[in-house]
Amino acid sequence: FPYTTLFRSTPGSCRAFWVSGKDKFYVVVRNKFYEVMEYNQKTLLGMLDTVSGKISISENNFQLLLSDSINGYIYYLDKSRVPDGESRFQKLENIDGYATGSSSVSINGFFVQNKIDSNEFIFSAYQDGKTWNALSSYVAERSSDNIAALGTINGELWVFGGKSIEIWYNHPPASIDDPDNIFSRVNNAVINIGTTTPRSVATINNTIFWLGSNDSGDNIVWASNSYIPRRISTHSIEYLIGKMENPEEAIAYCYQQEGHILD
Repeated sequence: FPYTTLFRSTPGSCRAFWVSGKDKFYVVVRNKFYEVMEYNQKTLLGMLDTVSGKISISENNFQLLLSDSINGYIYYLDKSRVPDGESRFQKLENIDGYATGSSSVSINGFFVQNKIDSNEFIFSAYQDGKTWNALSSYVAERSSDNIAALGTINGELWVFGGKSIEIWYNHPPASIDDPDNIFSRVNNAVINIGTTTPRSVATINNTIFWLGSNDSGDNIVWASNSYIPRRISTHSIEYLIGKMENPEEAIAYCYQQEGHILD
């Protein structure tokens, strides 16, 4: 792995990484946001206000959105799209309709992000993470739990609460600027197993995985099978997860190696 020396000087400080659809690799180390090339060549793109904690990264066709529960940041993938007088990497400040969040995804050109300590999620203007509207939000209200994480598969938005999941979809609106006609809840698609481990939500090959939580207990790893969760962990694995000092800090990731899908 050619990037290991980037992190050796500050062990454990890699907060997020992202492989862009533009064939670029980005990483946040402490409060520094880098583009990383081969042979440990890196370019500093911006500085965050925080030095620790989870960061969620998502991508539309032209921008990255970074969310760290304290602030949001936008990075323009294409510098020709940066508005005159603005920087390519910038913090989202004093923007009507934007609120800090801990988890974001992009679906059909819209950034979608949770609002901290609420059951509400917000979404940006089409292909523009610098523009948000106070009316551009929805509430996941079929359960009283707050939104912990967001995921997306098969063009659908999975809204994870602490004890449940709601499934939403983005449909072609009459106008992309019509905030009342962007997302709809999938009827009867509520899963009574949520997560209190936001970083355990991971996706590969149209399957979404998460470390589950509900009124019956925690620490079972689930995989989506349409809208029916499938338990994939064993009792031995669940015992080990339960012995972790902070299981709510668990991180999941998926990858493919030599034709094998691993999670």
